[in-house]
Amino acid sequence: MVRIIFSSILLIFSLFLISQGLAQDAITITNQAIALGKEGKWELAIRKFKRAIDLDPKYAPSYYNLGVAYEKLGKTDKALEAYKKAIAIDPNYVSAHINLAVIYNKKRKFDEAIQEMEKVLEIQPENVTAHYSLGYLYCQRKKYELAWKHAYKAEELKHPQAKKLLSDLQDQSRRGKKRE
Repeated sequence: MVRIIFSSILLIFSLFLISQGLAQDAITITNQAIALGKEGKWELAIRKFKRAIDLDPKYAPSYYNLGVAYEKLGKTDKALEAYKKAIAIDPNYVSAHINLAVIYNKKRKFDEAIQEMEKVLEIQPENVTAHYSLGYLYCQRKKYELAWKHAYKAEELKHPQAKKLLSDLQDQSRRGKKRE
């Protein structure tokens, strides 16, 4: 009986060590793929990211970076799915939420983009990119009160384009008053 218990413990420990090794391999391969991407070798990077995912399907950065690679190749639908998988693994993955919002914005799915940026602010209330983007997105949806709120916050947080957004909002206000 003791022998069976010892064998079981040894097997479990061995499997744990193997899984830890695979996870480390996934991290290493993801980093190699990122380096390939920096060299502009996106197709090769995608193959590496997929290999990393095969080794550790719960490593969110592999999915996130796969999304980046797909975006670089103009494959936005595949990028969208990769970002969603990264978020499913790690709901607090701010960069994945931001990139997902950018894709939604490009597809003119403003409500979905707003939703993703609002999630970013739930995670990081002082995220300057989210405040700026929400100012822009709410302006697109003609929700000017919310647009002003986020544009002012983006300016307070020193977003480089916040002054331009505030100026655009001011122009919108003037045009709206002239129509009345």
